Amino acid sequence: MLCCKNNHHQLIEIDSQDTPALHDTAELIKSISHLTVMLERVIYSAMNGMSKSLYHKDLLNIKSLLKELMALENPWLKQEMTTINQIIQVMNNMMNVQSIDDVCALHAKFRHEIQSVNQKYAAEATKLQLDGCHAILSNWIKAHDIKLEKTSVLIAITKGPRRDLIEKQYMEWMYQQHGIHDAETHGKIICFEMLAEHIGT
Repeated sequence: MLCCKNNHHQLIEIDSQDTPALHDTAELIKSISHLTVMLERVIYSAMNGMSKSLYHKDLLNIKSLLKELMALENPWLKQEMTTINQIIQVMNNMMNVQSIDDVCALHAKFRHEIQSVNQKYAAEATKLQLDGCHAILSNWIKAHDIKLEKTSVLIAITKGPRRDLIEKQYMEWMYQQHGIHDAETHGKIICFEMLAEHIGT
C-alpha cells in the first residue's frame, strides 16, 4: 500500500497492489512445502509409537489435500508432478510398512530427498517475492516521483526474528541504491507486529 500525507497531515492511500506472495504460484509452493513437512512429521510420529490407525488417518488427509492441488489448472504445478508423485509414493510405502525398521528407513530416505526440493521451493518463493516487490516499488517511484530520502516504509510482520526478513533486506538494499545507509536505524524502515491473520488483508 502506498500512502502520502494530505494538507491536513493525514495519511491517505494513493495506490495498492498485491505482492506475488499472495498469488497462485507462491501459494502452491507453500502448499507443497507444507505437505512435505506434514508427511515427514507423520512418519516421525510413527517411528515414535503412533498407532497405525492414527497415522493412516493422517496420511489419507495429506492425500486428500494433494488431490485438491492436482485438480488445479496451473502451469507451475504441472512442472512439479515429479515431486507430487514422489510424495504419493512415500505415502503408499508408508501405508504398507511392516516394521519400525521399515519406517525408520523410509523416514531417512524421504528427509534426504525432500531437503533439496524444499530448498529449491524456498529460493523460488524468495525470487517471486523480491522480483514482485521491485517491480511494484520501481513503478511507484517513477509514477509518483517518490523521493526515498523523504519516504519511510512500514513492514507488517508476525512475531519473530527480523534480521532475515526478505522484505526488510530488500528495502535496505533499495535505500542503499539511493545513498541511504542504515535505513532502519534512521527510521526509514519500521517493522511492526500484527497477527498473522491480519497481514495481507
